[in-house]
Amino acid sequence: MAGLLNLGAPDAYPTGRPATETLYVRRAPYRNSAAKFWPALADEVAEFFPDRPLIELSAPSGTPLSRQFLFPEQELQRDLERLSEEGRTLEDVMAELELTGLPVPVRLRVWVGDRVAHEQTLPTDCLDNETFPCLVAWLLEWAEVPEASWNAASVEGRFGGHDVKRSRRYAMAFSLANEPVKEGLVQRTLKLRSSLEVK
Repeated sequence: MAGLLNLGAPDAYPTGRPATETLYVRRAPYRNSAAKFWPALADEVAEFFPDRPLIELSAPSGTPLSRQFLFPEQELQRDLERLSEEGRTLEDVMAELELTGLPVPVRLRVWVGDRVAHEQTLPTDCLDNETFPCLVAWLLEWAEVPEASWNAASVEGRFGGHDVKRSRRYAMAFSLANEPVKEGLVQRTLKLRSSLEVK
C-alpha cells in the first residue's frame, strides 16, 4: 500500500519497507486484509502528517453491514454455488456487471485541525465501495460493537492493535456515519484517528 496517498515526489514514501503481517487485537492474531490495510494506512498518513490527523473515507453502499463481510471469501463461495445452481455462466455475470457498472471509488480526506490537508480518490485496485465494507466490518468487530448497531446512523468504537514483529502498537478510534441517500443506498463515511507507539 506504500504510496497510496500520492503525496510528494514518487519516491517520497519508499516502497518495500516492512508492513504489518500479523495484527494482534486482545492477543488474538489477525492476518487478513484489514489487519494489513489499517496499520499501513495509519503508517503512511503519520509519515506525512505527524500531528495525529483525522482520516476520512467515504463511499456509497447498497448493502447493509453484517458479520458476513468479515469473511468475504465465504460469501464469494456461496455466490458461486448459487450461480451454479441457477445454471448461470460467467458470461451472464459479466453481462450483468456491464449493466450495473463498475465499483465506485472510495474518497479519502486527511484533516489537520479544521483544514483538509489532503484529498483524493483511492485507486480501485486497492479499495472500492464493494471492498470498503469488508475493512469497516473488521474495525467494528475489533471494537466489539454489537452487530445490531452496525447500520445505525452513527456508530463509534475504539481498539488497540499490536504489530509484534515491528514493535508497533496502534490505538485506533473511529466514528461511522451511515447516511441514507435514497431507498436501499447509503453514503458510508468513516472517520478514523490513530496513534502509534514504536518500541
